Amino acid sequence: MKFLGRIGMHTRGRAAATLWVVSLFLWSATVQAQQNLIASVQVTGNEYISRDAILDAAKDALRIGSEYSDQAANAARAAVLRMGYFAEVTVSHEVTPEGVTVTIAVVERKRIEQIAFVGNTVISDSVLQEAIRTRVGHVVDNEVIRRDVGRLEEQYSRQG
Repeated sequence: MKFLGRIGMHTRGRAAATLWVVSLFLWSATVQAQQNLIASVQVTGNEYISRDAILDAAKDALRIGSEYSDQAANAARAAVLRMGYFAEVTVSHEVTPEGVTVTIAVVERKRIEQIAFVGNTVISDSVLQEAIRTRVGHVVDNEVIRRDVGRLEEQYSRQG
């Protein structure tokens, strides 16, 4: 009987140890899951475009409390790029005890500071300005500028 008692104690100890290991594993998985949740989203590099506008563009992909993934980061990057104001957008992250801190770093496109028409004697500056879509303060958009050149050429061909 003493022999069976020892086996019973040994089995109970093994069961307790197994329960402790399973509990530790579950606790570790919970902590790891919490560390993969987005705790905050930061924006750097913006000058003209507001932080709130950038966060609004990325909100569907990067919600505080949701799980961070590379897919979510890529979706946020694409959404911010679609705004059209940025030459470059990168999304990085850092795992902290509180969760994941996501940083959206932007490089804004250059802005048009001045529009000058030089050498025009046939058509006034104001008529030429009306013919183009580019405006002071807008971001440089090579496609819009290309179209504006075509509009100016049309204006000159009509008025000689």
